[in-house]
Amino acid sequence: MLFLINICGPSGWALLAVSIISLAYIILAITHAVRTPRKDFAGYTRHAVLFWGGIAAVLGFLSQCAAIFEAMTAIMAATALDPEIIREGFGQSFIPSFWGFSILLMCAVVWIILGIAERGGEESQA
Repeated sequence: MLFLINICGPSGWALLAVSIISLAYIILAITHAVRTPRKDFAGYTRHAVLFWGGIAAVLGFLSQCAAIFEAMTAIMAATALDPEIIREGFGQSFIPSFWGFSILLMCAVVWIILGIAERGGEESQA
């Protein structure tokens, strides 16, 4: 995990924090949905899950932009370039984006499932 955080650069710890917050809201929303049979069982927690997933995706994208900027700065300062190093650095710059978008995907799936369950609760009360 520390390797992943180091690759992501300064925003690696922020991505980890957003991942933990997203997971906490997912657990909170699912727990609340299971315990409460009301119409609005998920309430704000269902939307908070999607919000934090979006924050993770934006943070991942901005981390990739920062990594590419850092790589281009190093390339401009270098006198000799090895294509293998450039390829490896460019590939590693995508890791924060994949991390952020995977958190968004997980949150979106939970948000959709909770929305379907909420509508199912409305139909059973009618």
